Amino acid sequence: KQHESIQQIFQATQRLYKLNQVLILMSRIENKQFVFTENNNLISSFEEKLEELEDFIEAKQITIKKEFNKNVTKDLNPVLSNILFNNLFINAIKYNLESGGTIKITLDNDSFSIENTSDRSKIDKQFLFERFTKSSTSASLGVGLSLIKKIIDYFNWQITYSHKDGVHKFKIYL
Repeated sequence: KQHESIQQIFQATQRLYKLNQVLILMSRIENKQFVFTENNNLISSFEEKLEELEDFIEAKQITIKKEFNKNVTKDLNPVLSNILFNNLFINAIKYNLESGGTIKITLDNDSFSIENTSDRSKIDKQFLFERFTKSSTSASLGVGLSLIKKIIDYFNWQITYSHKDGVHKFKIYL
């Protein structure tokens, strides 16, 4: 019984630590502390991120569809762009179907989108990018979409969300 209590305390401490790290990161973004930029090829960034997450994609038997209509490069902070792409792709994997889903990545001159199949219902747009908003069954911290929005705003981009026929779509306008 003591072991279970200690394990629960440890898990709660880990969650608080992660939450603290995310809140510090958001504060640093708000205070414009990420000034360094480098030229970033979005196709290369997407391919690299998909390779990093390949085991998770294969475990859920997700099919990746790519429509790279334009080779786009942007001057971006590498830390923030990595966090952004990581969160977008992890969400598309995590909230995909348990088996046999799809992720579609589209890149055009002025936008990119990430779509994923899911059996989850539409996200309420009123709370979409609010901190600490999550489903009661989720083990997440409830700050992922808020962090994505902070980074999108930092880059002076725009983001939209839509849901149709079991597909969630986040579109980012560059």
